[in-house]
Amino acid sequence: MRNDKVVIPLRALALRGALWSPVRIKTSELGSTMGMSQQGASQVLKRLERAGYIERWKGAGGSLIHITPKGRDLLLEFYHTLKMLFAKGGEVRLKGRVVRGMGEGRYYLSLKPYSEAIKKLTETEVYPGTLNIALDGLSAIKFRALSSFPGMEIMPFKAEGRSFGGAKLFRARIGDEQVHVIIPQRTHYQDVVEVISEKSLREALDLSDGSVVEVVVEVNIPGIGDRD
Repeated sequence: MRNDKVVIPLRALALRGALWSPVRIKTSELGSTMGMSQQGASQVLKRLERAGYIERWKGAGGSLIHITPKGRDLLLEFYHTLKMLFAKGGEVRLKGRVVRGMGEGRYYLSLKPYSEAIKKLTETEVYPGTLNIALDGLSAIKFRALSSFPGMEIMPFKAEGRSFGGAKLFRARIGDEQVHVIIPQRTHYQDVVEVISEKSLREALDLSDGSVVEVVVEVNIPGIGDRD
């Protein structure tokens, strides 16, 4: 299910208390809340249950429904997205521990279309490797929210006989070091943030696997500077 088709029914269930404990809800009441028929509400609940966003126990007086941790995390992601929007961007703080990657970052940064695009956007030569940070629970949710915002775009391209997805960059800092967070379009990891810099951050910041790091990311929303 698309996130935009999940958040609204989850919000309706949360407003009835299903975020904190199982709540008995009739599909007719839920349908009325969401502006749809009882049958439509029933289909929505089935899809939410199959996708793992809710747990449901059917009974004579309606279904007992509880929002799962997966559903709660999606609501939190939506909350942090809205929070960034109404704060007009600003900064997002992501905390986690340094982990060793699989060498993918080094490979992609070695590709000329990537390296040239990054150099143009950052106005600096980038060290051929990424600092990978496994984020804690709340930071991973904030990172997924951050991923929905526009950044500095790297367009998809073809090289070495294959197609490569694009990516986007966000200005950031670790301590006093100015860095960039890079988010590939085709990333498989939603709880690991990749950071690039003009230098080896492990050496510059004396980091090793397991070191605790906080990345402060800039979020800029188009048009905000032109409004009150």
